Amino acid sequence: MSISLLYWREAGFLWLALLPLLVILYAYYQQKKNTLKLVDQHLLAWVKTKQQSTKQLFSAFLLLCAWCLFCLALAGPRTVHWLPPSLQADNVNLLVIMDFSGSMRAKDGRYSRIEQTQKLLQHWLKNVPESLRMGLMVFSAQAHVLLKPTEDKLLLKHFIKQLPKFRPPVRGNNLAAALVQAGELLSSWGGQHYVLLISDGDMGKAASKKALSTMEQLNNKNRFQLTIVGVGQSEPVPVPLTANKSLMVNNKIVLSRRQTHWLKAFAQQTQGAYYPAQSVSELTLTELLAVPDTIIDADDNDKIIWNEWFFIPLLAGALCFLLAIQLNHRAASVRLLSISLLLIFAGCSERHPPSRFKQSLLNGDFTQARILAEQAEGYEARFAQGVACYRLADYACAVQAFSTAAWSTSGKSRRARAVFNLAHSYYKSGDYTQASVLFKDAQQLGLSTELTQMNIAFADSLAAAVRHRLADITKRKQRIDWLAASRKIPEALAERMVDALNLSQAKINNRHFANMPLSEQQALIRQGVHYQQTHQPHSPLADKNFWVKASQQKQAQQTAELFNHLMASETGLHYVPDKALIIKELRPW
Repeated sequence: MSISLLYWREAGFLWLALLPLLVILYAYYQQKKNTLKLVDQHLLAWVKTKQQSTKQLFSAFLLLCAWCLFCLALAGPRTVHWLPPSLQADNVNLLVIMDFSGSMRAKDGRYSRIEQTQKLLQHWLKNVPESLRMGLMVFSAQAHVLLKPTEDKLLLKHFIKQLPKFRPPVRGNNLAAALVQAGELLSSWGGQHYVLLISDGDMGKAASKKALSTMEQLNNKNRFQLTIVGVGQSEPVPVPLTANKSLMVNNKIVLSRRQTHWLKAFAQQTQGAYYPAQSVSELTLTELLAVPDTIIDADDNDKIIWNEWFFIPLLAGALCFLLAIQLNHRAASVRLLSISLLLIFAGCSERHPPSRFKQSLLNGDFTQARILAEQAEGYEARFAQGVACYRLADYACAVQAFSTAAWSTSGKSRRARAVFNLAHSYYKSGDYTQASVLFKDAQQLGLSTELTQMNIAFADSLAAAVRHRLADITKRKQRIDWLAASRKIPEALAERMVDALNLSQAKINNRHFANMPLSEQQALIRQGVHYQQTHQPHSPLADKNFWVKASQQKQAQQTAELFNHLMASETGLHYVPDKALIIKELRPW
């Protein structure tokens, strides 16, 4: 937990920690003053009292620590658990651009540079704030978007896990195309825009110059803020062509290393920041990107759901206090400190007087309670609003309020209460199917089975009765329509229908395919297939591989394999090459 994310319920109590220091200084000054009245200053060394023992000093130190910890508990350390949308900062949109050129597959020790990138992203993903959307892009000869900015951490984790398996079809270093595509992609999202470039900087003069000019144009439009992380080492290592073969140009093995100088210069000229990978492995994404923290005004504290941490310094202070008592058995001191401890416990216990809308609910004034609850925010306000609307028989309002209450809390018991009341609201609205589903959800959240099982059974029975009734109404309508249509038949035709003479014998004897037995249908199908195979040998049916055997199985492809097909298609290839293609005009690493 970062100290910047820590808030205080009553920060003024922190000043009480200085009180023992003031008392000690005052006592020391008074003792010296009184002594000088009785004894000459030159004789002070002869009348000094005996120094306290180590045990007494340690006991005093423990009491001092206990006092400071109790003051800390009184101040009420807390962190934000849920922030209402009106207080949340603008969403942060981050696009991670990863260099997937040939040099990034070089190994600096145990891991390749792409694997180093993967480990960095896996570390950063552990502490991604909810307001941050994160997307992934790779580039070689062309830029490819793997994932648009999203808040789905599981989806991001899945893509990052498969990073080494993504293989762009053509070798190259087209960073400029990646920057342009990043600017276009982020421009469609609201909020703050950040780009994190992870590369070894080994791109060649032409690609580097093009990337720099492109970034200068984007800076003029204020598209995004750029942060660069350099991976690799300063020592050159061979660039692989395949798993067992190095890339060679002019009969020489191609070597690659991190181009720190160019990466720093690129960051400076584009008003960005550069960090080597070794220095950012312990930072969070918000620290790396320098995303400003949300500032919460004191007037908005009641709108926020907090995690309270006062009990930690309280328990630590109680432990120090008990140890000090164990070392010091003086009865007066024990009684005095015991009283102090009780006062501290009393001060740390929060007292929440009933809010105005709760008081209105208790008084039975549901109209006033609804008005007051609508003006407040948080779980309690939405729950109270739902209760007031339910009592006023405004079930649409109750559904909206209880739904918001259920989504605004992460506590299972509080969410179970809201979901249970939401189910009752749907039940009163006549949506018995939805009510049954929500009663089951409340039961899964921990609500008593006895409380929910009867409601589930009753809602299910009513939902079934409604379905039967609707089906009966539909059949009755069909009968009415049939009777209405039958009255329009001419008398002559009606008489012929009575005599069963309305269909000719020829039509009765005509056998349609749909009326044939299944065995005859299958025989005709087999006959048609045989005809196609024998009379049209060049048709697809003539290919012996057209039919798939029942025992034949095809293993499902993973996300990376499917995206490799997509990247090849984006490049203009109709197949996925076994190894990345080398184009004469492009640098192959």
